[in-house]
Amino acid sequence: NDKPYTERKYLITWDRIIKVLDIPDATAHRFRHSFVTRMKSVLDTKTLQTISGHSQYSTTMNIYAHTTDSDLDTARRLMNNKGQTEKE
Repeated sequence: NDKPYTERKYLITWDRIIKVLDIPDATAHRFRHSFVTRMKSVLDTKTLQTISGHSQYSTTMNIYAHTTDSDLDTARRLMNNKGQTEKE
């Protein structure tokens, strides 16, 4: 179906998803933040900025992409290994 979603159709679909996943306080905006945060480790920043629809890189990285515990663990490992990657 190539027809764009109407606002009503979007809201009906969103409500269905939230009920199935049993996360009543979830919002599309929270999912957007989570998506950008998770994708920053696998996509280059310019691509992530583009698919997020942001005109400014800073919006993507300073507002939407959050630091995760995994990011911090990776940074600690790199510092402990004096900057060498695990493959080296």
